Amino acid sequence: MIADRIGEDIREVMEMPEHRKEEIRKRMTGDGNPMKRPEVKAKVAAALKGRKKSPIAEAKRLKSREGFKHSQETKQKMSKPKQKVICPHCKLEGGISQMKRWHFNNCKKYGKKKEVAEKATEMVRKILT
Repeated sequence: MIADRIGEDIREVMEMPEHRKEEIRKRMTGDGNPMKRPEVKAKVAAALKGRKKSPIAEAKRLKSREGFKHSQETKQKMSKPKQKVICPHCKLEGGISQMKRWHFNNCKKYGKKKEVAEKATEMVRKILT
């Protein structure tokens, strides 16, 4: 079964010695990655060019979208600019979803401020004791 084989492959990688993992990592990053070589890219592009989806798959895809139209209300909502917010730590402005993910309490500058505050607190405790 495919799932069993994948499980075996993962176990092999997990049991692999660290120095071997590092060798593979170095070989596959940057210019060592075979997909970065122009001849490999050309070969893959040629293999995929002109490839047709099965008529059944294409029919299912078309049927799933058949008759679908966005309402005027939805079109208006999509055209509105998204809400912008500003991170209080680094003063960067951006969309609310991404800012929640990468800024506010997760901001790199917040972490540095927190570390500085912790060090200052530690120094004060040493002085007082």
